[in-house]
Amino acid sequence: MSRFTPIALGLALPFSLATQAAWADLTPQEVWGDWRAYMEGMGYEITATETANGDDLTVSDLSFSFAIPESDGAMSMSLGSLAFNQNRDGTVAIVMPDTVPITVTGEDAANGGEPFTVTVNFTQNDHAITVSGDPEDMTYLYTAQNFAMDMTRMKVGDKEMSGDDARINFSGTNLSSTTSMTIGDMRGYDQNGSIESMAFDLFVNDPDKADAQGAIKGTMGGVTFTGQGELPLEVAKGADMSTLMAGVLMPLVA
Repeated sequence: MSRFTPIALGLALPFSLATQAAWADLTPQEVWGDWRAYMEGMGYEITATETANGDDLTVSDLSFSFAIPESDGAMSMSLGSLAFNQNRDGTVAIVMPDTVPITVTGEDAANGGEPFTVTVNFTQNDHAITVSGDPEDMTYLYTAQNFAMDMTRMKVGDKEMSGDDARINFSGTNLSSTTSMTIGDMRGYDQNGSIESMAFDLFVNDPDKADAQGAIKGTMGGVTFTGQGELPLEVAKGADMSTLMAGVLMPLVA
């Protein structure tokens, strides 16, 4: 099961930020700049092309990478293009693609360094992200009528795993989230949100090990979540990244 730990930790970060962001004028460059600073401060390497169009900003070919020292692997994520659009009321709209593919690669130290690759698609529709405030105090409002996270591929060693071997599927309806973030010596956050309904189907079967099987499947309704805390502005050099992320990111994704 160790190969799934980096996935749970790594996936959280970009989507906790996307579902966050006081009323004052903000610019698209300020919102993107804070987003980038947050990600880089947590140890991600970011590549992107920035193109200004009047007051708006398009960030294309956006990708994140993140080393996983414990497994000599890495997580990579491609978001394609994001648009940061200036609204007339001084807020900024972030326009994300409907589908975000996420690929995690590495070596499973628990199985003799066996390489693995996992691909997950995050999808959402009728979604909107609006950011208001000022550069030191932003509020992100995020809504989505439907969202889902589905594993589309798992390869361990030379074997392509089928749905009979492993599944990771989440879906939900009517997600609404508000997160205020303040910048000082630390990055403070205060989040609350709700999801009308959720369904999940998790299954893992290791055909090479007897009784190495686990499954969780079910539905939930009327889910609410809250979270408060502080994050470091920059990860200390040499920090155990997955341990740090486990401590500071789980409250963000409830």
